[in-house]
Amino acid sequence: MAQLALVDTSAWIAFFRGDEPVAGLVDRALADGAAALCGVVELELREGLKLDERSHVLPLLGAATRIPIAEDDWAQAGDLLADLRRQGVTVPSTDGLIAHLALRHKVPLLENDAHFRHFPGLSRPRQDG
Repeated sequence: MAQLALVDTSAWIAFFRGDEPVAGLVDRALADGAAALCGVVELELREGLKLDERSHVLPLLGAATRIPIAEDDWAQAGDLLADLRRQGVTVPSTDGLIAHLALRHKVPLLENDAHFRHFPGLSRPRQDG
């Protein structure tokens, strides 16, 4: 199995829309069994799903490896966001938690959202083969 990558909501949306190159990266992660999911991403995706999309999308989410959210992750993500805010950067709380989880679990974050560029040390999946 390839290295896990936490797939952010923005990357899932790009995948469903066929927006390259992100769609291809998500497709490859799914095919390789390397797509990871956390509860916040699932929450965001389910919130936006139309009823007729559920039968297509939910099995894909179910096939992803789960990255758990521990109780102390909330505080650590809040501290990470506070550090950014002191630097003049405001990022949505959900993105802060997702970035923190990728950092804590040492997995790349597959995303299509400029907010994540503000998190030092956050890695992205390799784009080659």
